[in-house]
Amino acid sequence: MMKKYLSKALAATSTALLLVCLSACGGANEADTSRIAALEQSLSALESEKNEIAKERDRYNGLYQDLERQLSALSETENELSKCREDLARVTDLNEKSTTRIKELEDRIESLESRKKDLTSQLADTQKKLSDAITKLASPERKPAERVSSEYVDPDGTYTKLTSVTKYRQNELPYKSYLLLDTPDVKAKKILECNEIYSYSLSPDATRVIADNFSLEGGSTTVYMYDIRTDSLSELALPDLPIAYAPSCLEWLDERYFLFVLQLDHGTVSRGGDVYVYDTEAGEYRRIVANSEKRFQISEIHTYGNDFVVFESVMYDETMNFTVPKHNVLTCDEIMQLIRGKSEIDLSTMTAPEK
Repeated sequence: MMKKYLSKALAATSTALLLVCLSACGGANEADTSRIAALEQSLSALESEKNEIAKERDRYNGLYQDLERQLSALSETENELSKCREDLARVTDLNEKSTTRIKELEDRIESLESRKKDLTSQLADTQKKLSDAITKLASPERKPAERVSSEYVDPDGTYTKLTSVTKYRQNELPYKSYLLLDTPDVKAKKILECNEIYSYSLSPDATRVIADNFSLEGGSTTVYMYDIRTDSLSELALPDLPIAYAPSCLEWLDERYFLFVLQLDHGTVSRGGDVYVYDTEAGEYRRIVANSEKRFQISEIHTYGNDFVVFESVMYDETMNFTVPKHNVLTCDEIMQLIRGKSEIDLSTMTAPEK
């Protein structure tokens, strides 16, 4: 449209100039004057058309600017939409992961609830075992030589059993003591003979026996180990024991370790002492129960499977004339932690004397 307008304006202008020149040169006739008037009228029309075109151009420029703004807004909208799609994808992925995690947690909760139920049942069984054990140990009818760990029953019902037999002379100390072994293959097999058998214990896997001949005022004490598999008896070395102290009350903890009490081997107030552990693989021993209160003495040890160990003890009064019986309990896991950590525990601080 602009080109068309410029062509018209150029032609009109050229004609007007020509007429002016003619008028200047020789004067204009009436026809020329009419022609000039028509051209002036055309110029006026062209000016009006020019103004309209300028207005149209401004309007188109406004529309173009609006279009650019709309395109910019559209671009921003597309960017925002892309981000929304990305956020939606992340949320969807997170939701899927959350759903999976929720399912995992629900399964874990269900498993823990089942485990809690099992542990509650096991705890009730253990508490009953412990209650029965302490009741039996505290019974005045229990024989001192009666051991928890003197019998092993196989799943098929066969058993391995230890029995201590002592022969006496009239009005004298024991003449001889024998430790007899019953197995599915042999009955009443004599595996140890000495002046007196103080304690004995059968390993949890029924392959070895430990025993000792501790006796107050009875001289030195020997710890024996009998291997059922090889039918061999040996004496265990316990070097560097404190003078006037001897091992007593042997009890297996598991197939590798056994516990024993180390106490004075003489005196009227010697009822027990601290507890030591012996490592049969390393051939070493060390203390695991060290009692700061010397009036508190552990006298016997009883292991109940893989559950717990009961320590029978006495607490002397301040005059050292009377004692009160006590029972301390440690789980087998707690004792294994003491062994692995090479640490000690003080049971006397955990047991207050009864009044």
